[in-house]
Amino acid sequence: MIISGEIVAHNVGPRDLATGTTTTWETITLGFLVQHTASTRASYANDLRLYTRWCHEHNIDPVSITRAEINVYVRYMEEILKYTRSTIARKLSTLSSTYGYAVEEDHITASPVQRVKRPKVPSDSPRTGPTKDEVKRLLYAAREHSPRAYALLNVLIHNGLRVSEACGINIEHMRYERGHRTLTIYGKGGTIKTAPLTPTTVDAFTRYHGNRNHGPLFLSDGGKRLTRQAAWSIVRTLGRTAVIPDHLTPHALRHSAITGALDAGVPLRDVQAFARHKDPRTTQRYDDARESLDRHPAYTLAAHFAINPEGVDADDNP
Repeated sequence: MIISGEIVAHNVGPRDLATGTTTTWETITLGFLVQHTASTRASYANDLRLYTRWCHEHNIDPVSITRAEINVYVRYMEEILKYTRSTIARKLSTLSSTYGYAVEEDHITASPVQRVKRPKVPSDSPRTGPTKDEVKRLLYAAREHSPRAYALLNVLIHNGLRVSEACGINIEHMRYERGHRTLTIYGKGGTIKTAPLTPTTVDAFTRYHGNRNHGPLFLSDGGKRLTRQAAWSIVRTLGRTAVIPDHLTPHALRHSAITGALDAGVPLRDVQAFARHKDPRTTQRYDDARESLDRHPAYTLAAHFAINPEGVDADDNP
C-alpha cells in the first residue's frame, strides 16, 4: 500500500467542488492508487513520483496545472531524460488516468492532459529480446550463479512472466492439476491465470526452496520477499556474465519468451494466451517485429533484379 506522504502535494489545491474542502494532489493520487493492485499501483506510483517532483521543482501545483505546463513536462522527458516515445506515452497515460479519476470525483472540472499531444509509438515492437543462443548463455550463467537465479530465469523465460508476477509467487501457488504441475499467476490488472510448469522449472524451484512449503518463493538475502529492483539486479548481473551486448532487463526476457514461442511454431492465438495479452494486436506486434526483417521485400527485389556479377546476363545480349 502506498503510504501517505510517498506522493505528496507541495501546494494546496482549489476548493473541492463536492465538499467545499481543500483538494490536494496527495488526496487525488492516493484515491487513484488505492483502486489498483499492488504491482499496477507500484508502476503508477513511480510515474507519479517523477511528475510530482518535477512540479515541485518548478513551483507548479499539479491540481491546477495547465496544458501548456504539461507540454513543458513532456519536453523535459524527451530532451532532458531522453525517454523513448513509448515510455513518455505510458507516463502520460498514467497522468491521464489520474486526472480522469480527479474529474470523476469532482476534485477538478477538466483534465489538463485531455488535449496534450501524445508521441506516436511504432505499431511493431522494436525489441525482440535476447536471441536463442543468448538465452541459453543466460541459463548457463544463472545455473552457475545460484539456485535462486536459476529458478528466477527459468520462470521468466519458460513462462514469460512479468518481473512483478515472478516476485509475487508464493510456494503455495504451485499445485497439481490433471497430471501437470501448475502455477497460479496473479497478473496485471488483477487477472488470475493458471499455467503449467516445465519439469526443468519445477526442479529449479525445488532445489531453491528446499523444505519451505509456504510463503514467498523468491527471497532476498535478508529473508524477505524479493523486490522487483533486486530481481532486475540479478538479471543485469547475469547479462554481464553471459556477455549480452544490450542492456538486459526482465522484460527483455519476456520478449524472448514470446518471440521464441512464435519462432517454435506455436499458433498466434496460443501465444496470446501464454503472454496473457487481452488484445491480440499486442501479440501481433511481437510477430511483426520478429518477421519484419526476415520477410522484407528488399530481399525479394534483390533476387528479382539480380544482375550477373561477371557482366551482362545472357538473356540481355542483343
